[in-house]
Amino acid sequence: MLTAFELICHAQQRPVSHTLAAALLHPNLLERTDMSAIAFPRIDVRDIPLGERHTAVFNCFDSLMGGEALELVSEHDPLPLRKQFESRSAGRFGWTGLESGPAQWRVRITRLPEASATVRNDSCCSGGACCG
Repeated sequence: MLTAFELICHAQQRPVSHTLAAALLHPNLLERTDMSAIAFPRIDVRDIPLGERHTAVFNCFDSLMGGEALELVSEHDPLPLRKQFESRSAGRFGWTGLESGPAQWRVRITRLPEASATVRNDSCCSGGACCG
């Protein structure tokens, strides 16, 4: 059963546009991509009890597909949350500051696409255990 905070996250979630997906797969396109037109689920943690905030954000992040993002709104710099992301999800998230106080901070947290497995040309499906 989903919590109220997870329901908010899921209810606001929209599919990622092809523009965003292409930009994430080709980082040089990010400079030319207008991100303001793309809708993200928004979590305003000011409405969430203190002890439940990070859990709510991680639950929403975990529900995202690679290339999707959420927008976080907080009344303080979310640096402790970023450090948790670095510890928990190193290399699997993007962090973009959108607004930096003094009344509120906004951050876009992107779930990066999974790195595709590389297949070596000199190996077969069994790793060479068969005839090849």
